[in-house]
Amino acid sequence: MGSTFVDITTNADEVERKLAEITDKSKLVMMRAMNRTASVVNTSVKKEVSARYFISQKKISETLHIENASTSNLTALVVSQGSKLGLEKFKVSPLRPVKLSKKGKRTPGVYKAAIKKAGGLKPLTGKNILGRKNKPFVAIMPNGHEGVFIRETWDAYPIDSMMGPAVPQLAGKKEVMEAVTKKANETLEKRIEHELSRVMQ
Repeated sequence: MGSTFVDITTNADEVERKLAEITDKSKLVMMRAMNRTASVVNTSVKKEVSARYFISQKKISETLHIENASTSNLTALVVSQGSKLGLEKFKVSPLRPVKLSKKGKRTPGVYKAAIKKAGGLKPLTGKNILGRKNKPFVAIMPNGHEGVFIRETWDAYPIDSMMGPAVPQLAGKKEVMEAVTKKANETLEKRIEHELSRVMQ
């Protein structure tokens, strides 16, 4: 199981300087600002990952949880935890079970798939087994699960699910983390100013 997190912290000295004579409220200011920022970061992770990859925000959300800051622990975390997902959770075309004609011809002949939106669909080429290609196929299992599978041998079984990455792997990509961190820093600065104005009124 993979894990990725965004750590939200701030400069306590700067906040206390601004609060001057009411430093007893500085921790409350920072706690509120960080917890609001964590909520924004949670949304930002879903937006940035789904903008780049063929994965729904619902699936991303299932891996996310927020660990809020408190006045005794001024750190907020947005954590993504989860295992690899079946390839069918991304983009597979066509996502329908393979059919064989009486003459043994497969329909469709080739499945295509993509994880990243940039670059388009790529053929699923399968594995070479004894000089022949064992092609991936879509099937519905007896338990109702529809997925993309491949045989490891020319026997009917065993078959393996074809897997894509875990959401934490995608959330941890450099371009995603840069965008999320930028949003976190901007939001935290604004929220600190907002919370300062509240307690200083």
